[in-house]
Amino acid sequence: MLKLQAFNGLYFFLTSVTFAQSDCELRKDQEGIKIYACKSLESDIKSIKAEFTIDGTLNEFATVILDIKNYTHWQYKTVKANIVKKISDNELVYYTEVAAPCPLTNRDVTVHLTMTRDPKAKKIIVSTKSVDGYLPEKENTVRVPMSRATWIVSEESESKLKVNYALQVEPGGSISPWMINMVSDEAPFQSFVDLRKRISSK
Repeated sequence: MLKLQAFNGLYFFLTSVTFAQSDCELRKDQEGIKIYACKSLESDIKSIKAEFTIDGTLNEFATVILDIKNYTHWQYKTVKANIVKKISDNELVYYTEVAAPCPLTNRDVTVHLTMTRDPKAKKIIVSTKSVDGYLPEKENTVRVPMSRATWIVSEESESKLKVNYALQVEPGGSISPWMINMVSDEAPFQSFVDLRKRISSK
């Protein structure tokens, strides 16, 4: 059971992203947050997608997403997060590490993040993808070989946002896909709850 609980954090941190994917199972529907597990053509590990709303503005959302060092306050089990390279105000490379209890090994990854703002459509799209060549692998930490995520955030009103999120990952190491698939809902759910709190405090 300890191992399965540990995968919650790894799955959110670690999980081809498509919102049109139809082979999905609703895994959690709570506090207005819906989490789906979707079969993937690329992997035995299911991708996830989520739909929920946030009280806040697009600028507040963007501020929180670009505030990398404070990911430890809302991304589940994240113990380290820092910018590696700032490319522009809306593009950067960052490093993050997620904790796993013994006997599991922490996972880490370097991520390229791009944010596209569309004021006319009142929408923000955030894309993240794991990248190599920035930082050497660390001892006693497993480097995630692949992760991709997309946020599509649109303004429903002046103070409410609609969020569609999708994530796919290959976590590396010797984790069984069925174990990861079993715990694909709780970690993203808790992260989105904490994200809401983070944005509402702005």
